[in-house]
Amino acid sequence: MSCLRVIFLGLLAGLLFLSGSHAKEEDCSVLAETEVSALTVAPGDLLRAPSGNLYGLAGLKILDDRAAAALSAWLEGQSGAVGVTQVGKEDRWGVQAAFMRGADGTDLGGFLISQGLAVLWDPEEVLRCRKGLRAVYEAAENQARQQKNGWWGSHGPFLATDSRLYGARGSFQIVNGKVVSVGKTRRILYLNFGERWTRDFTGIIEIKKLKAFRGSGLDPEKLTGQIVEMRGIVQLRGGPEIRLHEPAALRLLKLEQPGPL
Repeated sequence: MSCLRVIFLGLLAGLLFLSGSHAKEEDCSVLAETEVSALTVAPGDLLRAPSGNLYGLAGLKILDDRAAAALSAWLEGQSGAVGVTQVGKEDRWGVQAAFMRGADGTDLGGFLISQGLAVLWDPEEVLRCRKGLRAVYEAAENQARQQKNGWWGSHGPFLATDSRLYGARGSFQIVNGKVVSVGKTRRILYLNFGERWTRDFTGIIEIKKLKAFRGSGLDPEKLTGQIVEMRGIVQLRGGPEIRLHEPAALRLLKLEQPGPL
């Protein structure tokens, strides 16, 4: 009986593994690329096709109010139809995430990021569906950061000690700060940016995701005294916090230096 049970559990584990792999492939399924002409900019920095379909650019977050004008200028500068590659399913508002490429091969998302009008933001990990595109977006963001283009020059990241983070609840933000200490429970790892979590900023990472962070070359458990950058949605639980869903949401800026940040 015990032997049959072992066989059954082995078969069950195999089925779960296959179903999980299949689900991952489906999550990353990219629909056939289509050519769309006469795209226009819609409210919310979306793009509308003549058919009425709404598209949102995948793998990034638009932060600058000047993005709508840049989108219009980019579309007007296209000599032909725009290549639209849809990824995933429409959201509950009927918006389809997509990558867009101009007739000259220019990726629209990379263009916006290089201008400092958007930043890399990929909580759904859709960039893995386009080989090499994450590296393109990272390079574009580094360029915009160094040149202080767009949002990087006019606003830039919050400091973790900035009290205005309390008013940023529910919004996407980039936050820089020195990790004062690292705490850990069975399920959560805490990056503390002050002595009191009820008041000070905190970065939140689920323990089950630590392997992915370490695989990217950054061990969150060893960040005490380091200056880091985080990106995500600000929430309030005592003090302000950001949940770091993927390794790309956490970046080491520099080693500890004397004096305040």
